[in-house]
Amino acid sequence: MVHRPAPRPARGFVLVHGGAHGPWCWDKLVPLLNHPAAAIELPGRTAASDLPPRPLRLADYSTAVVDGVDAAGFDEVVLVGHSLGGLTLTAAAGLLGERVKHVVYVAAMVAGRPGAPIDLLPQPLRAVVRRRLARPGGGSGGRLELPAWVVRRYFCNGLDDADARTVRELVCPEPTAPLLERGRGPTLPAHLPRTYIGFRSDRAIPYFMQRRFASRIGTSPVRLDGGHDGMIGNAAGLAALLNGIAAMAQVRVDGR
Repeated sequence: MVHRPAPRPARGFVLVHGGAHGPWCWDKLVPLLNHPAAAIELPGRTAASDLPPRPLRLADYSTAVVDGVDAAGFDEVVLVGHSLGGLTLTAAAGLLGERVKHVVYVAAMVAGRPGAPIDLLPQPLRAVVRRRLARPGGGSGGRLELPAWVVRRYFCNGLDDADARTVRELVCPEPTAPLLERGRGPTLPAHLPRTYIGFRSDRAIPYFMQRRFASRIGTSPVRLDGGHDGMIGNAAGLAALLNGIAAMAQVRVDGR
């Protein structure tokens, strides 16, 4: 009888974008990763007509991540979430179960006490978003369009001119219903290894918030150079960290 080794599991990164972004924000990172990557597109990114007939919910985002993992055919994943995508990351980790080998929060929000995602934004950005939503037509068609100056200040710092231009051209309106959805945020399964990565020049998630969010998952932030969109401005630095995390996850799994 010939004994053939069991097939190796399909391993990959699953990348979850944040608010007003799409899968494009990972384009510079993906070629630098040592495993295949699936960049998920969360619902409601491209046009108001793409929104379902009912208001979107945060659960729709985590379901989209699970569907993306299934479509990619990954058996084992490192989940990576940026900014507002941190909330989706936590929920998706619970749904994916044993397939998740590590969870990485990149300048990401982590829920604490009950509230809405909008409450996690730093001031003065939170006040700007609330004022815009309160204006007639501010959340027109169930989506919020950020002012150009907000995009420049919070997303483009730390980027060169070409990358900043790409971000300004590709940012999209954000579905409003999930931003305002109140409740107790999901909790990361206790057994899962996790890492929080922050950027030194981040204006959207500054250092005091990086520490706060990291503490909610029981860790401290690992810091890289760059602004909030550091996966664009410092793709090489982030890729090196993620590749190291994936290698350690593989050692843990293969060493069982």
